[in-house]
Amino acid sequence: MKHSQFKEWIPLLGYGELDEDQKYLLQQHLKACPECTSQLEELNHVQEMLGRRSEIPDQVLESARRELRIRMLSMSERKSASWLWSWLPAWQGALAGALCILLGLGIGYLVFRGRQDGPPGTLITPSVPNKWASIEDAAISNVRFLDADPSDGQVEFSYEATMPVRLKGDVNDERIQQILSRALVNGQNPGTRLRAVGVLNTDQMKQPDPEVKNALITAVKLDENDGVRKQALAALLNFPFDVEVRDSLLYVLTSDPNPALRIAAIDAIKTQNSRDPKVLRVLEESMQTDANEYIRVRSRAVVEEAKEK
Repeated sequence: MKHSQFKEWIPLLGYGELDEDQKYLLQQHLKACPECTSQLEELNHVQEMLGRRSEIPDQVLESARRELRIRMLSMSERKSASWLWSWLPAWQGALAGALCILLGLGIGYLVFRGRQDGPPGTLITPSVPNKWASIEDAAISNVRFLDADPSDGQVEFSYEATMPVRLKGDVNDERIQQILSRALVNGQNPGTRLRAVGVLNTDQMKQPDPEVKNALITAVKLDENDGVRKQALAALLNFPFDVEVRDSLLYVLTSDPNPALRIAAIDAIKTQNSRDPKVLRVLEESMQTDANEYIRVRSRAVVEEAKEK
């Protein structure tokens, strides 16, 4: 194997992204290569100084992920954002991968942990009393053999198991809110996302988790389905009119391709009787440049009403 390949693997080793075979090959190479050994030691030193090995809070990961998706969406014609990574050093690409892995592990832990400490009425199935239970219900994938020699009576391998889970409980349960939020952001099926946001848009939710608000903002800005964006906007208006909600409405007004959603944003701004300079500035721009005549007229009316007060 080429020396350059081993050098590319060193950052991946530092963030646990190599499989067992790759780690073994690299470790053997390190025994005979002072240059690569020195590079690995430097990477470990940088990680220790920056504290990258410490646990990253879920809210930080979710916020970083949301901001990244928003930046990707803003690229012209929503083309592939793969060029964004082409200029990044290898260790930064590895860090991004590590963050995604951490996020995935966090979701897996949230969904599959067997604790029953939720509020009365919460039911999670299936319950897994031991490591072999309900294996017939799991979808097995990515099997990797660590020891495929059965001559000593032992084998070792890793695999990924996806199991169906049924969850029932109060809409104010933090776990239910988090799972619905992630279904809204990550669901592949528009119908699933629409049902998830429909549950989140309820007056029965007294204390929404911060992740709910972040998910709604992400859906308002990024979801490709008009219906999902509309429901997410309606749900977002249940929150206090703070800077995040204000900026989300302004984003819809200036960037959403659906005129009905832009009108809904104007109506929401009008309801708040906002005289915020940023709001008025965006409305003034809208009344001059929006392609929809009604939106131009509506924006002008809201601006004039605000200035009269």
